[in-house]
Amino acid sequence: MSLFKLVGSSASKYGFVRATAPNPGCSSGISFFSRSFYSAQFPQEPLYTTQEESILACALAHVPKLGFTDAALVQGCRDAGYIDSARMVFPRREYAIVEYHLNTSRQRMMEIEVSNLKTVDEKVAKLIIERILMNRPVIRQYTDALALMAKPSNLANSLQHLHKISDEVWWQAADRTSDFDWYTKRASVSAIYSAAELYMLSDSSPDFRDTQDFIKRKLEQRNEAKYAVDSVVEWASTNAIWSVNVVKSLWLRG
Repeated sequence: MSLFKLVGSSASKYGFVRATAPNPGCSSGISFFSRSFYSAQFPQEPLYTTQEESILACALAHVPKLGFTDAALVQGCRDAGYIDSARMVFPRREYAIVEYHLNTSRQRMMEIEVSNLKTVDEKVAKLIIERILMNRPVIRQYTDALALMAKPSNLANSLQHLHKISDEVWWQAADRTSDFDWYTKRASVSAIYSAAELYMLSDSSPDFRDTQDFIKRKLEQRNEAKYAVDSVVEWASTNAIWSVNVVKSLWLRG
């Protein structure tokens, strides 16, 4: 008899019989059932079952050493008290860890305090910087994450995550623009955030100070009229550079 059993009707609703006692240290500290994003366009829905969340939280803890790999997912199953085969509940395997990182980081953005800042620009800067710094624990493995995000089967979902980040930034910055500027503002933040992720990969400055300064410079440029128009072009160029870096990383890994 299998050591885990299906208790739901869909692949995302598996339940498992534990093989061992769970590691109590595996937890994101975030409830995916009781908290919601601020973004009106993306209301929170239940993302994970308790079992899924425990496996992915444990797997993410192994990413600094094992990377965004199947090995990290296997170790996550073991730490959460499940057999290795439990990872089959995640059809996209390693990408599930990447997406978990993106989801938990975006929810942690709710905890960023910006009410004490006077201007929208100051709030936007702090939100982007604080979000990009959430990549610190896994930054040395983040090239692999970008490679997984750029896979054809994952790309559309990854771009949606990028849009959700920019939407979250403007929502928390209390910007309620409803005209065409709504699109240019989100395109500009998406472009800046994508570029900052790539910049951070080669940043060796203390606490990624150079990356923070890079973000501030880009935001200052955003206030120029020409930049608002060019933001979509820059975003497309950033993704082209991103793709080149992905190919390089795959080539270097053999």
